[in-house]
Amino acid sequence: MTGEPILPAAADDTTLEQAVRTSAISINHPAGTCRAGVDDASVVDPTLRVHGVTGLHVVDSSVMPTLPRGNIHAPSIMIGERGAHLIADA
Repeated sequence: MTGEPILPAAADDTTLEQAVRTSAISINHPAGTCRAGVDDASVVDPTLRVHGVTGLHVVDSSVMPTLPRGNIHAPSIMIGERGAHLIADA
């Protein structure tokens, strides 16, 4: 058995568009904004140190140079673990 419809029945495209605009959400995870790498476009180096800023590391999902198709939880945990070791060993 199915439940009630989530969206109201739309008599026209305008009503349907409004229903989608008010109820749609994104499942995207904000990540990859401080890409790690060795090129000029990267924000942090492979050891997660911010280029040009002494003593500052970025240790979160923002350092992912490319994003996985799945959930970023597990890769984020691994970045945190690796970052903790890199900072402790420095």
